Amino acid sequence: MTVLSPMEALATSLNFYGKVDMPFIARSSDRSETDAINDLKGEIFYNPISGEWENKGKFIAGNVITKHKEIMSLQQELDGNEKDYAET
Repeated sequence: MTVLSPMEALATSLNFYGKVDMPFIARSSDRSETDAINDLKGEIFYNPISGEWENKGKFIAGNVITKHKEIMSLQQELDGNEKDYAET
């Protein structure tokens, strides 16, 4: 199996699955999910509204003011990694 860089794995995930698939990215780049997330900081963002990772283009698309308000209102309900990911 060819080992991809985290950025290559992200691009492949977006091409094949149409979304950020963290298990795929971690496997393809031979990294833990935590390491892959750290490597892709600024390229991917955790969206607590959908409960999924999103590439930066999708995350900032649409009405960002409404998204910001929704995310801020959800932050109190988040715990563990979700809270850490949403705050970054």
